Amino acid sequence: MEVAGLAFGAIGLAGQLLMASQAGYDILSNAGNVGSDVDKFAWRLQLEKVHLDRWANETKLGDPEYRQMHVDNLGEETLNHIVGRFSVHVFLW
Repeated sequence: MEVAGLAFGAIGLAGQLLMASQAGYDILSNAGNVGSDVDKFAWRLQLEKVHLDRWANETKLGDPEYRQMHVDNLGEETLNHIVGRFSVHVFLW
């Protein structure tokens, strides 16, 4: 019985070592591609920034004067509107 247990233990250990070595190989092979992946990500991020800047210019949100006149007060106006809506209704709870 002890020999059979030892054999099963050795097989289990060999399986664990195999899985660990495969995972290590995957990590090392993926690490080799990090440079190109970072370059692709940086390029896509820059492209999204260009799209965002273009959208901001089209909606005039990129203009500091427009933003100061309209957007900066938007939070206060929204809260005042919410408070006004709730003050009209009486809750009977």
